[in-house]
Amino acid sequence: MSGLLSLPTELLQEIGSLIGEDLRRLRAVNIQLQLVSEPLYFKSMKVSLGQSGSQLKALATGTTRAAPYVQHLTIIRNNALGVPDDMLLYLDSALCKLKNLQSLIWHVGLTAGSMIEQEAAQRILDSLGPLQSLHTLVVIAHADIGSSYAPILNLSCFRNIKSFSVCFDSGLPSSLANAVRELIDVNALHLAALRIAATASSSVDLGNLLPDGKPLLRLRHLSLLRLELSEFKRELLHLPSLQSFTLLSTTISDSPDGIWDLLRAEETWITRLEVSRVDASLLEYLESFSALERLSVILPELWQDASEEFLGRLLVDVLPKHHGSLVSITLQRIPWSFLQPLVSDCMIDLGKCTELGLDIPLTEIKYTGGETLVRRFYIFSSKPQCSVTRMSFLIYNV
Repeated sequence: MSGLLSLPTELLQEIGSLIGEDLRRLRAVNIQLQLVSEPLYFKSMKVSLGQSGSQLKALATGTTRAAPYVQHLTIIRNNALGVPDDMLLYLDSALCKLKNLQSLIWHVGLTAGSMIEQEAAQRILDSLGPLQSLHTLVVIAHADIGSSYAPILNLSCFRNIKSFSVCFDSGLPSSLANAVRELIDVNALHLAALRIAATASSSVDLGNLLPDGKPLLRLRHLSLLRLELSEFKRELLHLPSLQSFTLLSTTISDSPDGIWDLLRAEETWITRLEVSRVDASLLEYLESFSALERLSVILPELWQDASEEFLGRLLVDVLPKHHGSLVSITLQRIPWSFLQPLVSDCMIDLGKCTELGLDIPLTEIKYTGGETLVRRFYIFSSKPQCSVTRMSFLIYNV
């Protein structure tokens, strides 16, 4: 430092001016970086009811610049902490600032007797329900939602929803069932994607969750997990825009209830399918048309032994009928021995398929010759008649 002070004053002034100019440039660059990074940093936000009081206060009082940039919001709950009284002071005023919100993931569930959580739920509805920009809603109902103090939710206040998903325990309280039905009702004209899932095999019939007399004319994507479908089968015939259908179960007893036979009889062809059960009725359905684009099979362990014959027919006899349209095949939790038709000498024609995904159990790799299958797949993919450009293998423990 003493060396610098011994320099002439004019030289020190020149050095200071240069440093000052560099600092101004750095500040300008920093501001530009903030302008670019803030929309990305604040694009997604997670609020925990019980832990995010300061975050909500900052939004409500405007001490953070996050509000205009938030497009995706997740609201979670903490069973142990509940909702503090003081959080209600900022909850609605904070959420009202999120004018550009596009999607909401909402974990719902009220502890018996907690009127504060009921009040918090109502404020969330009042604040976010009127948003014109909100098009995606995911409601996740936790286990205690089946208690005597189930939430009273008026989901019909969300009137611009194009994608709706609800996940619940095997039981479903009538209040939530009514709320789901009302939301689908008010959004029937523009709902494009619907996912209804139970966390365990459920006796809830999807037909009881859909509004009467209001076909979902624009619904393109439908996902159903572990539901009773006996009252719903006929509704499938009134979904003229349906392009993709996911039908998953976890046990042998979960049945597609004649859905494939009905669709085949009515010549209703769905081009993108995700299923957990391959049986004779599905094969007959797939053999009846030739425009399948994507197929995903996720096989529950309990159903593997009964599926080998049907999977062999699927690979050898059925999929080649769709060689002109099929672009993606995903096979999960399927013993490698079931897949040999894909790499046998009489190789099936995969046509335009460009994506092939496989899940191979670690035990298959180590002890059942799965490594041979992987090697043969890579050899197969290098052959001129194979058009697959992306292959993925997920190796997992069982």
